[in-house]
Amino acid sequence: ANLDLSDTQKIRLGAGNDLQIYHDGSQSYITEGGTGDLYIQSSAIILEATNGENYFKGIANGAVELYYDNSKKFETLTNGAKIHGIAYVTAANDADSIIALYADNGDDNDDNWRLKSTATGSNFTIDNYASGGWETSIKAVGDGAVELYYDNSKKLETVTGGVYVYGDLLFGVG
Repeated sequence: ANLDLSDTQKIRLGAGNDLQIYHDGSQSYITEGGTGDLYIQSSAIILEATNGENYFKGIANGAVELYYDNSKKFETLTNGAKIHGIAYVTAANDADSIIALYADNGDDNDDNWRLKSTATGSNFTIDNYASGGWETSIKAVGDGAVELYYDNSKKLETVTGGVYVYGDLLFGVG
């Protein structure tokens, strides 16, 4: 048998009507208004549009996948995550955009890196965490120079007419 309710009538569950399922004439709702969380349990959870396009898939002991227009854009893997397509990193106004790459083996922080696009100056840097702070290894200036650094000290810079070398110009092997 069906349970038929008119618009704005609610299915209410719990001593304080904590869980409610209803339709207000325009929108449909599942509301958890109590002190606990709302659990949806299944071996796989798939959220899809009425035309069958996927939004989200969550698979027990497996991946979580996110979709845009039924095209997979993000998925978790055993060893991390995979982005399908272009990943955009944006920051708030006047803030740098940073992608941090941490591969710490526990002995120091020298294996921590970041890619940074600065909000001012149109700079892009590849930085290494060493000696208690971030040090630039490579700096690219928008529509301009590329700079190479050794231990946070500039050693080479491209300029309109060629390159500048800072320090000794050494040749040799090893």
